[in-house]
Amino acid sequence: MDQLDTSARVPPIETALVDAVRALSSRLDVGGVAHTLLAALHDLFGARSAWVLLEDDAQRRLHTIACPGPHGDAFRDVVMPVDAGIMGLAFSSRQVVFVPDVQADDRWFNAARVHRTGMRSAVAVPLVCDGRARGVVGLDAPSLADGRLPHLADRTRLEALAAQAAVAFANAERYEACERDR
Repeated sequence: MDQLDTSARVPPIETALVDAVRALSSRLDVGGVAHTLLAALHDLFGARSAWVLLEDDAQRRLHTIACPGPHGDAFRDVVMPVDAGIMGLAFSSRQVVFVPDVQADDRWFNAARVHRTGMRSAVAVPLVCDGRARGVVGLDAPSLADGRLPHLADRTRLEALAAQAAVAFANAERYEACERDR
């Protein structure tokens, strides 16, 4: 039987991504998934602030699940239509949206509230599982804030993390529904 070559060093960011994916797959509660995702965004991308909005199927609205960090207040207690603002754009288009200058962009759901944070740039990534958008995660990360689109490798890592998080959120929602039905 052939053995894997373990002599090559795996870059630390790839190791951290694998650890984050493993951690996400072990959570069965929505809050725990959100906390794990946001911790991974901090570890992988140096996110100062990050926020998670999930869809409420019945009302077709996005609502905030978590928003730690100094700029997270812009998203605290937000309930918004699924097609509104930057977060709605990422959700509806199922595409990563990079905002190089938050202060000059009025597409936010509540632009005045977001502008008051002093945030410089942001990235919004859809949470897609089984071909369906379930929510969106956003982050303010200085490592991605040079005014240019994040490098392809960073976008790929963000999308991979978001895809795993979407699966974890779906599983957690199903598990919590089963627990309520008991």
